[in-house]
Amino acid sequence: MGTNYKVTLQFDGTHYHGWQYQTPQIKTIQGEVKRALKIIAKKSVVVTGSSRTDAGVHSNGMIANFFLKIKIAPDSLLRALNSLLPEDIRVKECEAVDKSFNARFHSVKKIYIYKIFFGQTISPFKYRYFMHIPYPLNLKEMRKCIKYFIGEKDFSSFTSDPNRAGEFGDVVISATVPFAKLLFFSGLMPGIMTSEREYAVIGGVYGVDMVMEISRQ
Repeated sequence: MGTNYKVTLQFDGTHYHGWQYQTPQIKTIQGEVKRALKIIAKKSVVVTGSSRTDAGVHSNGMIANFFLKIKIAPDSLLRALNSLLPEDIRVKECEAVDKSFNARFHSVKKIYIYKIFFGQTISPFKYRYFMHIPYPLNLKEMRKCIKYFIGEKDFSSFTSDPNRAGEFGDVVISATVPFAKLLFFSGLMPGIMTSEREYAVIGGVYGVDMVMEISRQ
């Protein structure tokens, strides 16, 4: 089985079709990691991610794990991967972990941040990372709505798979305010009026699909 390595990835997903590997012709984050590991290990390596992402989605801390039979120190593996990966994908951390660790099944929560810029002109340095809405948001109504998303909810009706309808009765979704300008209450706070807003949704591991669907409503 070899050594189980856990890596923390950062990536700009602009030019990728999400995390999950599809075909060699379609660029994905998982596909690029697998390609780099195949060069290092001289064989195909199974890479498990903590979640899937949609096309164009970025990540500041995606967790993945894989097994290698070759002996290589984590810091050497980190450098080797970063030398082989595209510049818009980086391994931030690498460590050897217990063989029982699985990035998917040991995930306990995931944080999704949705950035919105409202104004006529968005900077070219921000357009990849913000949704551009060229008119004011109704912050008063948004203040009223956010309370309905906090707490334990049953979001099973949002799943596209009817066979999984009973799996989402214990999903936890919350909005927090670590900084004055952050999250639903940020721009929704009196006196704080900038043209940028960040909205964060923290979902239980079984509710990540639901979080993504709700964000599109």
